[in-house]
Amino acid sequence: MARLQTPRSKISGLGSSGHGTHHYLVQRVSALALLVLVPFVLFQFLAAFTSGYDAAYIWVGSWVGTLSLLALVTAMFWHLRLGVQVVVEDYFGGWLRMVLLLISSFGCFGLWLISVLSILKVFFEG
Repeated sequence: MARLQTPRSKISGLGSSGHGTHHYLVQRVSALALLVLVPFVLFQFLAAFTSGYDAAYIWVGSWVGTLSLLALVTAMFWHLRLGVQVVVEDYFGGWLRMVLLLISSFGCFGLWLISVLSILKVFFEG
């Protein structure tokens, strides 16, 4: 099978890294998960919150609330990390690209960890 490369990319060895399709599919799957989870969690939380703070706290501490919030924050931060990665790779180069990718990855992981621990704290206390 013929490889489609420019003459310069043949010389310098540049070309597709082979990860673009996987990245694209994972981002689309996380977007679909968010499309389902955001309205579900929003309606459930607002229905509980109209009854007061205690009802919302009880909902977050329930199995349905905990699992849906964990799924939501996981999909949300994974989608955020992939989106920021695309922007950084498109607009930055060299050492700045590497630094920004590390900051975005660790930042998303740190925010995800804080969110998960907060949700689990409410679940185990309630």
